[in-house]
Amino acid sequence: MGKNGKGVETILRPGQILDHKYRVEKLIGLGGMAAVWAGVNKRTGKRVVLKMILQSLADSEEVRERFRREALAAGRINHPNVVTVFDVFDHEGHECIVMELLLGEPLADRLARQGLMEPDEAFALLLPALRGVAAAHAHHVIHRDLKPHNIFLCTSPDGEYLTTKVLDFGISKIMHPSEEVSDLTLAGKSMGTPAYMAPELAKGSRSLDRRIDVYGFGAVLYEALSGHRPFQELEGLQLLDQIIKEPPRPLALFRPDLSPEVVAVVERAMAKDPKNRYRSVESLIGAIESLLPVTTVSRALTPVVGVPAIPAADMLRRSGETNDPRQSRRPWIVAGAALAFSTALALWAGWTIFRR
Repeated sequence: MGKNGKGVETILRPGQILDHKYRVEKLIGLGGMAAVWAGVNKRTGKRVVLKMILQSLADSEEVRERFRREALAAGRINHPNVVTVFDVFDHEGHECIVMELLLGEPLADRLARQGLMEPDEAFALLLPALRGVAAAHAHHVIHRDLKPHNIFLCTSPDGEYLTTKVLDFGISKIMHPSEEVSDLTLAGKSMGTPAYMAPELAKGSRSLDRRIDVYGFGAVLYEALSGHRPFQELEGLQLLDQIIKEPPRPLALFRPDLSPEVVAVVERAMAKDPKNRYRSVESLIGAIESLLPVTTVSRALTPVVGVPAIPAADMLRRSGETNDPRQSRRPWIVAGAALAFSTALALWAGWTIFRR
């Protein structure tokens, strides 16, 4: 059995044959919930990823439910920017998810290595992920754990960037087509990674919708553009309290060179009140595309299954929205002034990311 430094075991080993057709090759990584192995379908020769719950968590019904949810949610979305689930089977009483094997790195690794990005680069890398989540929403799936670790930058074998894919639907919610809002909590717990969690999710609200993912993308954009997470590096309840009660640090503190239009898009996506955010991921896509050169948009284009291809201006007009950078900026301006004042007082008076 494989084992990480904390003694959490994985039940697989190289050379095993699973479900009569998948040969286990090598351990790729160990997360907080599952072990991920590279494998191959010996019948077709196709290389795959085999994902199984860690041995120490195999008896947890909550973890097992989350695992089943990931397979069910990702499996119903057929989109080039969502990781593909090929199969799910039982191995010695444990479910195994078979997914496509991706080359590349998570956005989190790119940011850790190179720091902040320019708007054109950040938008071009994230637009495909936005389209993937828009397609998920069209299939009534809300991701609700968007973060740089779950946004994967796919490359060719020679390292050329190809596209971006969304990973890990483990805490997603599959909504009934007629549901406007839904209970998105499990066992009364807040779900998601705190640093990127929407305020209403941090509160443990039981009435939530797709704008959770709009906020998540806003928080990811904030980090990509600034090199910092939106809130101070706090943890646990302190961080959640800050997310619920305080505005994010003004993006201009870290990037005074950004245009007001770019700042406005991020601020609106991260509005504290969901009513002040973009109404949908499609509307956020339209706002971003309206800021980019046509060549940049074209490089990021991928089909959206179940989502009409609407030009950016038409998309915003049909939704009754505008990409006017002045819209919804007043609360942020006031908050920025308040933050600057409090910082001055503090000077005068003398988070790390949660990863499953």
